[in-house]
Amino acid sequence: MINMSSSSQAKENQKRAFKVISGINNFNINQVCCLAKAAEIAGATYIDVAANPYLVRQVKEITNLEICISSIDPSLIYQCITNGATIIEIGN
Repeated sequence: MINMSSSSQAKENQKRAFKVISGINNFNINQVCCLAKAAEIAGATYIDVAANPYLVRQVKEITNLEICISSIDPSLIYQCITNGATIIEIGN
């Protein structure tokens, strides 16, 4: 079980979420990081990024948002979790 931050948990308890999707094939770090910063300012609950450990780590360093990835590869999921992903979707 993955623990969500208190603000994310509070929003979940209210049954509301604001998900920002950067794109499953968007590996442009500058673009994704700019989107993550904008999402945080806009009050997003979490950001969905491409399943790439380096990308996850970069987004984690610049934002307090929960980070979601989608994958069916157990090894890639594990690597993304160890780099900061907090929400995992199996498949897409």
